[in-house]
Amino acid sequence: MEKNILLFPINPFYCSNAMKSFLRRNHRIIVYFALASSLILNLTSCERNIQQKQDADFRVDTNASPRYARLFMAGFVHHHRAVWLFDPWDSTKIHSKYIILPHQLPNDSIPEGYQTVIVPSHTLATTSSTLIAHLSSLEILDLLIGVADTSYIFHFYVKNRIRQKHIMEIAQGDRVDSEALIACQPDLTFITLYPGQDVTRLQRLGLQIVPWADYLENHPLGRAEWIRFIGYFMGKEKEADSIFHSIASRYLAIQRKLRQNGSSISIFDGLMSSGVWYVSGGQSYMARLYKDAGLTYVFSDLKETASKGLGFEEVFVKARDADYWRIMVSHRGNFTLNDLLNLDKRYELFEAVQKRRIIVCNAAQVPFYEEGVAHPEWILSDLVYLTRPQLMPDYVPRYYQIIR
Repeated sequence: MEKNILLFPINPFYCSNAMKSFLRRNHRIIVYFALASSLILNLTSCERNIQQKQDADFRVDTNASPRYARLFMAGFVHHHRAVWLFDPWDSTKIHSKYIILPHQLPNDSIPEGYQTVIVPSHTLATTSSTLIAHLSSLEILDLLIGVADTSYIFHFYVKNRIRQKHIMEIAQGDRVDSEALIACQPDLTFITLYPGQDVTRLQRLGLQIVPWADYLENHPLGRAEWIRFIGYFMGKEKEADSIFHSIASRYLAIQRKLRQNGSSISIFDGLMSSGVWYVSGGQSYMARLYKDAGLTYVFSDLKETASKGLGFEEVFVKARDADYWRIMVSHRGNFTLNDLLNLDKRYELFEAVQKRRIIVCNAAQVPFYEEGVAHPEWILSDLVYLTRPQLMPDYVPRYYQIIR
């Protein structure tokens, strides 16, 4: 493999050490994505568990609660906004409960088990780059004073503030720099949630920590809907609702357009890494995007919600005649067909390669992980345009392209 090429196998726990290091430092939402393979949230059972767990103080607000996201819920406690965050690995449990207040109340008036958050917050920090797009949409990027992995940020305004030392690096990958975070003293810190995480030390130091788990949502609109989660905590609830509904409307409009233009186009994804080919699970985020883009995913029968490791022969048997192949890379220059074939000559056996139908996102050149999660309608549009350009003749892709 050439030194300036880094592939993105979907399951980072089976990458080479170099890949692991890059993924931890560059794209935190991928680092723990493989752990979501056991996460299959059933809405009916979830609602049943919620009803069982409701305390006498909490009243569900159906208007403010998410429609697509499954890991949080909004309601009221004593007429104040309350937010529940569910345990992603056990839907029968509530991970955290918050009451959002305009001012501090006496402790004896706060129900047991709730944390209080005073709004509006004047400064915030985050270990997840996906918040940058949400904060930009809400027009509150100026409140951001701490981020992770500053060398991999794309957003011009944020990069400029990093250079001016208005924004500090408070983490590298999943490793939070507690000293840097304390030096920042943000009013609120959103930290990516992963199994076994312990933030009690940071909380004892007086830091207000809120877990962030958008990457564990399997529906594209479910991940985007986490802008509403931010809205609760930043005093921007109405603005967040409006932005999300606009995103959802555009996404659903594309789907409706596709239903009027039936077609049968097949697609597969992933690449070989250390002898294993990682493909998206049949219940995964990407599998849902393929479905919504009107594409037939050749591995839709897989039960995994994240990735599945297969051998080359297993992939070849099912994908050799597929129309398109989608891959993710991080390459210093333009990623070409020759670059792909230099990785493994056997790739040339696939019909998608022979017909030059390879859809590539070069994450070193575009902010796919920084803003794509917040705007699934853009990813969906890319997939539709590159597989059926006649449906969107004036569209210009944002993240993906056909390599030559």
